[in-house]
Amino acid sequence: MTASFVLHKVSRFLPVPEVTSIGKKKTSETIVKFKLNTTGPIIDITGGTNGTDNAQATSIARYETVWKGLLRFCHIIGDYESSIILTREACPANPFPIKASTLVEFLMFRCQAATEFVTQSNTTLRRKDIWKNNIKCLGDWTSVSGIEMLQSAVTKLHKYYPSARGEYVEVCKDCAILADDVAHRGCSEHRGRPCQKRRGNTVTDADFLKAESKWKTYVADTYETRSACQLVPGELRDIRDYLLAFGDLYHFQIWVMILAGVKMFLRCDDVINVDIVNFLQKYFCLCDLDVSGLCMQVKGKSDDAFIPE
Repeated sequence: MTASFVLHKVSRFLPVPEVTSIGKKKTSETIVKFKLNTTGPIIDITGGTNGTDNAQATSIARYETVWKGLLRFCHIIGDYESSIILTREACPANPFPIKASTLVEFLMFRCQAATEFVTQSNTTLRRKDIWKNNIKCLGDWTSVSGIEMLQSAVTKLHKYYPSARGEYVEVCKDCAILADDVAHRGCSEHRGRPCQKRRGNTVTDADFLKAESKWKTYVADTYETRSACQLVPGELRDIRDYLLAFGDLYHFQIWVMILAGVKMFLRCDDVINVDIVNFLQKYFCLCDLDVSGLCMQVKGKSDDAFIPE
């Protein structure tokens, strides 16, 4: 693991505050626009013995990493319909499934070499972010396991919502333009089962399955398995000098995250997904405005529960 690789992975996919705030606002507006059901309780998906799902707690934790990554990507490209089901703290009872085109582009974003650009699904046009900039691929999924984890994570999430189960179906333009009094009949192709809203499990979509097969082959042919190793002190100093030279809070945040990850032996994915709720304020050591100690709980790959550090 080189210094440049760590910088690339941590900084390229951090949730930029402005993108996140815009994404949350637009997602809320989309929920209101389509009059989705927000009156019921929020579904909390947890694993383990006392969880709401029969999967192991460690499996759900890995799924959550995928869900968060997908949510960031939806915010980046401005797909606020797909971000609804991924916004776990405010997901309505009848969310749309994730768009198949978004899932296909997300696969490209994570699998294709970092020197390439993300292109729109089924076209050669480059995908733009919400500021109309081209999006470069992250290229951090260098094994088939990442792709398989995506399919499992999306299926697990979709199974909790009737609107996101079964065969994936896109909106039919002919069904969508039908008047309200006859909309229930459907068009000539969808008699009795109109397709006015996207529904079903996205991983059953033919385009996604084709893309999944393509990127599995690409990853297997392109990347060679490498063992990971800790950064050496010289590499850390190079990272520090590079980041602090910017003189702003954002790059200082990245440096603190890397330093915390090194001290607690965390992987890149673990560091990226640290949230404010992981900090235990009752154990903070504070004296006026001076901070002498913080306490953060972490959950490793083989841990069933969080452990204070």
